[in-house]
Amino acid sequence: MLTDNNTTGPSRSGSGGPETGRSHGTGGRRRVRSLGVLAGAAVVASVSVSVAWGLMPAQADQPTSGHAGAGQSAVGKAGSVQSTGEGATSGQGAVERSGAGVAAVRAIGSSQLLQSEDLAAVSPKLDTAKIGLNRDEDFSACLGEGNPWTGVLHGARKPINVAWTSRNDKEQLLTESIAQAKSAAQASGYAKTLVNAGIRGCQAGTSQWDFHYGPTHTVKVGTGVATWAVSYRGRETRPSGGIVVFSKGTNYGIAEASGTPGSVDKAIASLAKSAVNRLA
Repeated sequence: MLTDNNTTGPSRSGSGGPETGRSHGTGGRRRVRSLGVLAGAAVVASVSVSVAWGLMPAQADQPTSGHAGAGQSAVGKAGSVQSTGEGATSGQGAVERSGAGVAAVRAIGSSQLLQSEDLAAVSPKLDTAKIGLNRDEDFSACLGEGNPWTGVLHGARKPINVAWTSRNDKEQLLTESIAQAKSAAQASGYAKTLVNAGIRGCQAGTSQWDFHYGPTHTVKVGTGVATWAVSYRGRETRPSGGIVVFSKGTNYGIAEASGTPGSVDKAIASLAKSAVNRLA
């Protein structure tokens, strides 16, 4: 699991994927122009971890209109960081009523983020993770700046975020945000909003930025589901990264990768499976 270094205050590194840190005004508001620029937003902990390997295939959707796990960190044995803000308390689970019964729901925490062993399919060079707890910040390259989590997902609890970077390759980046809804139906609804706004809003023909996403693919993973797509920079024909929206039970999230080497389709499909499996 990922380790909290007990550092204070948020950090905005602004580093990330292609054309790092470049933005332009749209209607008087600065907007993100590239896939990695939101990586360092509001983070409070930092660890360095090792990575391993894994892959998975998936099927394409029909067209539509319109954490750290095994291993040691740089500061000692890996420990857990538990969300203690809205919707979760350390050491306690929430409850969800289903019919006449009441089912216990495990409180969401950093152990449900993608972990070091999940990342090798995306890039073995990703070696540093920065975690932010309950930060209501910009999170989507497609939506850009000025669109924080609760501004896009009305009534949602604040998420837990992680930004994975590489000390040896500044082009490689992975960001993830996860949160817990009040019910499985609400989590599914939030995930649908993330797909429609955060992926389909930036597919070919709809994106206003210097990148776009390819066709979406939806896969069932156990009791969960993930929708993913690869991303392209400018007019490039080889994908350079991708995006995943996923949910399981009352938990849901979004992850984006840029600077992905090798077979990008397989990497993002593997990421989708791992992201769902990490959720409680």
